[in-house]
Amino acid sequence: MKPIHGRDERATPSRLLLAVYLLVLLPLAVLAGSSAAQESSEAEVRTPVVLELFTSQGCSSCPPADALLREVGVEPDVIAISYHVDYWNRLGWEDPYSAPAWSQRQEEYVRALRGDTLYTPQIVVDGMRDLVGSDRRRLQEALRERRLVGKRVQPRVDVDWGAGEVQVDIASAAGLPRGLDLRVLITESAIDTKVSRGENARRHLRHDHVARSLETIADWQGEEANLRLPLGDDWQRDHLAVVVLVQQSKGRRIVGASRIPAVEARTRKTRR
Repeated sequence: MKPIHGRDERATPSRLLLAVYLLVLLPLAVLAGSSAAQESSEAEVRTPVVLELFTSQGCSSCPPADALLREVGVEPDVIAISYHVDYWNRLGWEDPYSAPAWSQRQEEYVRALRGDTLYTPQIVVDGMRDLVGSDRRRLQEALRERRLVGKRVQPRVDVDWGAGEVQVDIASAAGLPRGLDLRVLITESAIDTKVSRGENARRHLRHDHVARSLETIADWQGEEANLRLPLGDDWQRDHLAVVVLVQQSKGRRIVGASRIPAVEARTRKTRR
């Protein structure tokens, strides 16, 4: 080996290992770290898949779909919403979580997806396709398909939970196309109901991600938005969440979504 700085440097195992690391392993480690960081960054901005279930406590076919939504809704890249429609109420049991607004939202999807009729249980995936809410195989196929989608809009949301209302602040977003609506929902989970009449008479039903309120800012062009949403006196505060959807006004495709649970928001504020 040639002398370095006038001294005869003999090769030793430790020096050889260091040379190999510097010449070969270190660049590979840096490349791997860069790739992992890129994948992590992309995962952070990828919009979750939004599942909207239209259901009713008066529908005997709905409990399996409610259970499937509860199971899939715990996955970190899924945002689940359960809308209780009101058109089953005339058949013996009035669903306490039903509302005409949820039936109207389903009607909008029927028109957008060129469906034939309203039915329950129905799941709409990212506002783009629908399927029977209890069909596990088709739902898993739809989730795999939508998880391959690249980056979309990721609304930046700050939530402040008060005693009787929640303050929702949505940061401005640049470069958005026209024809988008901003929808802000409050959902509630861990709801148990004893049904005394109708098709589910004498059953205890469990519901999660139940839509409790919805505010819409039509023709949203990415400007900052600030909303104050009232909370019902009987709503379980530890089981609430704010869901923000960015949705096409006409085609109804959901291009962005965020979900902030009440417990998570309070924990985050405590850590600051």
